[in-house]
Amino acid sequence: MEAQSEEHLVALLEGGRVDVAILDYFYGPILVKQKNADIRPLEPPMDSTPLYLDFNQNFEALASKVDQTLQELMIEGFLDDVYTRHLGETYSTIQQKSNL
Repeated sequence: MEAQSEEHLVALLEGGRVDVAILDYFYGPILVKQKNADIRPLEPPMDSTPLYLDFNQNFEALASKVDQTLQELMIEGFLDDVYTRHLGETYSTIQQKSNL
């Protein structure tokens, strides 16, 4: 069955029209909570696709600064705090689950 959006997939699951749906690891739980849906994710995730920031070669200095800043935020635990606050899991836990 084709769904128009992830919101539609949650509605199909809730309505018993489908038994399984593939949702984004981050957005799926947010939708389920917003809709107060009685569904749960299966663990571990089926797939994980790393995403990267790419910079034009003219912005090499900016790319280095962004990379350095992200590394510092990870070391300081800031990313873990933000992920926990908004997603209920640390960035480190999500990395381990997705085998990145």
